[in-house]
Amino acid sequence: ERGRPTPPPCRCEVWPANEIASVSGLDRLPHSIVFDVGHNPDALEKTFQKIKKMYPSKRLVALMGSSADKDVTTICPIYTANCAQVHILPLAHFRLMKCADLHQLMAQAAEGTLCTVKVYGEGG
Repeated sequence: ERGRPTPPPCRCEVWPANEIASVSGLDRLPHSIVFDVGHNPDALEKTFQKIKKMYPSKRLVALMGSSADKDVTTICPIYTANCAQVHILPLAHFRLMKCADLHQLMAQAAEGTLCTVKVYGEGG
């Protein structure tokens, strides 16, 4: 039987709030999580279109990190145009862009938008 191929893990993969809560031992979790790795700008735009169709009345919050070789100056405005908040993940890996550099680029892209940008785990 032929059907739609199963997408690889972390490609618009939805973890419903109730499933996350049951696995984590929490009573409830208020939000579902959509995992998506990637991306080139076109794929990122399509991902946000799909998420907005799945959750039309929800504010989007993104957790973000990026490889140093990605075209971050092009993808930052896509995040800030589609998200209420973007949290930069402070991850340490030789292939990743430095958190401070990514935060600066994302903050510049957020100027004049309603999107707030923070480093995940920092107050404020």
